[in-house]
Order: sequence, then structure tokens, then C-alpha cells
Amino acid sequence: MKIKIMKKQEGKETVWITGTNGFVGKNLLPLFPKEKYDVYRISNCFNHTKPNSNQIYIDFLDKKHIKKVINEHQIPNLVIHLGWGDVDDPNSNNHVTSNVESSKNLIDIFFLSGLRKFVFIGSINEYGEQENILKEETRPKGKISNYALGKSMVAKYGLEKSQEYDTNFIHIRQFYVYGAMQRKKSLINSLFECYKNKTKMKLGSCDYFRDYIHVSEAVYGIKLLSELNISTTVNLGSGNAIRLKDFVLKFWNELGGTKNMLSFGLDTFYKNEQTQNYCYADLTKLETLVNWKPTLTIEQGIKLTINDLKKL
Repeated sequence: MKIKIMKKQEGKETVWITGTNGFVGKNLLPLFPKEKYDVYRISNCFNHTKPNSNQIYIDFLDKKHIKKVINEHQIPNLVIHLGWGDVDDPNSNNHVTSNVESSKNLIDIFFLSGLRKFVFIGSINEYGEQENILKEETRPKGKISNYALGKSMVAKYGLEKSQEYDTNFIHIRQFYVYGAMQRKKSLINSLFECYKNKTKMKLGSCDYFRDYIHVSEAVYGIKLLSELNISTTVNLGSGNAIRLKDFVLKFWNELGGTKNMLSFGLDTFYKNEQTQNYCYADLTKLETLVNWKPTLTIEQGIKLTINDLKKL
């Protein structure tokens, strides 16, 4: 594939973002308008890229190819690494093998090539089965999925490498993001489709908890944190916990659905997801670093989500 080499325009920052075909990535892109940024969408899937566009294919498992692509372009000001395979299966072995190797390769070659800032999107699941308020220094507890373990391995590696290269690595522990444009089989899309089609929704007990953050605030937080020039780990959540069953009921009620169309405990919906005790993000560090924290209530976020779903 022949790559069209685009020169950075005067006064613009160059940003490379992986995972732009995903839910969070799609919502993050508009926060980097072309008037101020030269944004390249990076993918390790050849079929997701188009010649002579802002889409670039890189084989994440091939360090030589990563270096070759960087040499064909100029080193960006910022890399945001959202891309991660097998997200639908938290226990896939790929999370601790190919996903980790790919991420380490990117960190190695970008830092070696002179990159000054690498932002990595981690997960609340890195805390395992911890309860109550979760501070960045809180150690994981209990069962931890391969997905969470892989994220932790990359974060540890990136922070160590940032010291070695005297550069910046920002590890964002992202909590549960919700909104429109999630994958087709997501809880929210399934609820919306059942409501539209007037069919019953079968769920598990939904007795575990989530710190939910609306996607609009999640991507805004990522954007703010990407402007820092430090190496650190920081939580990005709402700072509140809600029982999943209560979230479902609020969402269904806002849709206008009747409770008898929801069947709890009859299915293993989200059976592969890591269950969660009552816990929520400590946002002290976030607010200190960027002078901002999420303010949308669950009710406001649900209304936004439903309005956006109706527009799709």
C-alpha cells in the first residue's frame, strides 16, 4: 500500500490515534478538529485503512514496520493508544499475549523515535474486586481478568519506559463508558432494540455495580489529560456507583417501557464481564491535574444517550 506523506501544517499538532473504529475512538475524534490538528487514524488491520487518507496501517507486532511507517511520516506530537483486541472476551489469552506485545512495541519504537507523549487507555478492571473508593494507588484485589491484567502490564511497562526516555506516559484508568454508538450487542443497544420491537429483554440478576461515565465526558477527560506533560496514572470515571439493575430500570423508564417487559435473572447477559462490587473512582487527582471532573448525572446521561440513539 502506497502511503501519501502529508506534511504537518504550520501551527498544527500532529496526533496519532489507535482504535478510532471503536466506540470511544469515534467520539474522541471530533475533539481534535482539523483546523488545529493533523489527526491520523492508526490501525493494525489493513482492511480498515484507505490509501491517500488520514488512515495509516501499522503492523503492531512488527517493530521494523512501526519504524518504517514513522520514518515515512514525521514523529507526531501525541499518540493516544485506544486500540485493543478481543474486548468482547475479557478472558481471551490475547489480552496477555498479542495485545501486550503490540502495545509494548508501539511504546518502544515511538519513544526510541523521539515521541514526547504517549497516552494509554487502561481500565477500572485493573482494580480487580476492590470495593468502595478507588484511588490510583489502590492495589488490585481478588480475581482479575486477562483483559485487566494485560492493561496493567502495558501501563507498568509504559511508565517505566517513560522514565528511561525522559518522556511522558499518561495511563488513564477508564471506568464504564456508556452512550450511543456502542457495539451492536451492548446492553444499551439491546435495551433500545427490545423497546423498539416491543420484545422482552432477558437479563441476569444485574446485582453488581458500575461507575458509569457518559461518553461525552469520557472523551473530554481524555482530551484534557492528553494535554499534560507528565507521566502518571489517573482515574476517569463519574465518582459515583449505581447497581446495574437500577441503571437498567432508569434507562427503560426513560424510554417509556413497562417493567413487565424486563426479565431479570433469566439470562446470563454480560456473563463474560468482570462482576463488580460497590466501588467508584476517586477523582481527586483528575480534578487537581486538569481542574475539571464529570458533572452529568446518570439521569442526564441516559437522556442524552436515548436522544442520540433516536438520531441514528
